[in-house]
Amino acid sequence: MEFKWILIGLIFLLPINIFGLDILPDFLGYAFIIYGLYLIRQFNFKFKLAMIPVFILLLFSSFLFIDSIFYLINKDSILIHILTSNFNYILFLLPFKDYSIIYSIFALLLYYGIHENASKFGYNGLAERSKNLCFLILFYTIITSVPAIMVLPTIIYSILIYIITIYELFVIIDARQTLEQR
Repeated sequence: MEFKWILIGLIFLLPINIFGLDILPDFLGYAFIIYGLYLIRQFNFKFKLAMIPVFILLLFSSFLFIDSIFYLINKDSILIHILTSNFNYILFLLPFKDYSIIYSIFALLLYYGIHENASKFGYNGLAERSKNLCFLILFYTIITSVPAIMVLPTIIYSILIYIITIYELFVIIDARQTLEQR
């Protein structure tokens, strides 16, 4: 199994900004994740299903990247704003797009697929960590999806994104080390 591509993709999704510009474009991260999921699709049907929401996120993040490039070169990007805002509305993406509903669907499919494979081969620690990650992502999605709950300062949500992403990286590293041995 080639989890290294998913790992590289997740690193690209880390929100590392310099002067408001994400130095690791998300669309590249989603492209790496799709490639990694493509390579492991035969090991669990959930890996194949996870490609669908990642493809949607790839399209959306590509629009956002193009929009930011137009903004940097001071071109009028009205068309891109219209596309991204309508796309955002249609797909119910939230301001915290890294853990939007669509990202959560991808993550739940991926990590539950890892849980199933790890359980099948007797890797109980990995199975438990991936199941816990599913609950953590679901919890984060719920607290950021209901406006009445979003009462914490934005920095708290940013810290939670980093914590969840780091936990995701550890689960993927663990999956790579254990499941790829089979």
